[in-house]
Amino acid sequence: RFLILLSVLISFQKINADIFYSEKYGYYMDLPEAYTLTELEEDETSIFFTHDFLPLSFAVKIYESFSSIEKNEENSKKTTESILKKVLTQIKSPAETASVIWNEKNCAVASLSFSLGNIKNTGYAAAIPLAKNNSTAVLLCYTPQEYWNAVNSAVTSTIDSFMPDRKSFM
Repeated sequence: RFLILLSVLISFQKINADIFYSEKYGYYMDLPEAYTLTELEEDETSIFFTHDFLPLSFAVKIYESFSSIEKNEENSKKTTESILKKVLTQIKSPAETASVIWNEKNCAVASLSFSLGNIKNTGYAAAIPLAKNNSTAVLLCYTPQEYWNAVNSAVTSTIDSFMPDRKSFM
């Protein structure tokens, strides 16, 4: 079991202080300073970061197996929006999304508003198609609502640090 975890951690390499790469899914993250990786599923489908100094949480969830969906622009928009709406519904956040072109990809974005226990959280979400494994990454970056005005630019920077492929990284 230790060797499996070690191999997963090696394949999800920390290139330098704040740049991460997933070999399995082909994406990069150039996270703002002071994020710590706190959870990583063995199959790399769920990753969770917390900020060392700010009340910020950042989750990346990979959804696979959309191979039956024809890869064209219109279906790409529908897929990212439907995936993001499903996630927002699961966390009981309003599911109003917008389609955007980001890093030359059809993506979906939304504002978040949901509760974890007694804490009301606010943030942003994005669904981004990935080139590898015909997958979609869903990003959630959020903070307790009372800190939103102080950290909303850090939330935006965190979401913007995600690069779905090597081309976006270069």
